[in-house]
Amino acid sequence: TDGRWIATSHSDLGYPRALLRTLVGKTCNLSEERMGAMRIGSLAAEPGSKVFGRLTATETHGRFPVEIPFHIVRGATDGPTLLVHAGFSGLEIEPAMVLPSIVKELDPALMRGNLLMVPLLNTSGFEFEQINTIWDDANLNSLGAGRRDGTVSQRLLHVYVEELVARADALLDIQVAGLRGIEPGASGAPILGPDGLV
Repeated sequence: TDGRWIATSHSDLGYPRALLRTLVGKTCNLSEERMGAMRIGSLAAEPGSKVFGRLTATETHGRFPVEIPFHIVRGATDGPTLLVHAGFSGLEIEPAMVLPSIVKELDPALMRGNLLMVPLLNTSGFEFEQINTIWDDANLNSLGAGRRDGTVSQRLLHVYVEELVARADALLDIQVAGLRGIEPGASGAPILGPDGLV
């Protein structure tokens, strides 16, 4: 591989392998971003700055925008890009509450490289307190890298992979048990407590 890696606790065969293929199979075009602004959609972060915005991925059947909320923390000097994402399940509320506060504490003037952070991808499931998306009742963890011509959820993932995942040198996938405990299909990895295995 080209040195890119992915860290995930999810065992669904379609999801991490598809994203891993995206990370390994593509070369980021960083030449236009070296020491300049990092641009994703209409959002731009200059070196040593951080911004928050939304990337419009697609639209619903009713023509409402489907957006990806994300942060760009652009380091003062060039370096690798880490993508941290969470909230593929609408019930994973903790990362949506905690991750923005982490971004708030970061000082990009002291950073080398970049951080892309998506604290909540499944905004519709979050709003309606359900695992799946509301638009097409899809579990985002089972759709791989999405499809350009697919359902609303597939198009959301396709744009996500093309615009954000493809820029990452490393991906950290944060998953939590959410409101209903461990979700079906979650990894069987042991849980570590303060005194070791729980």
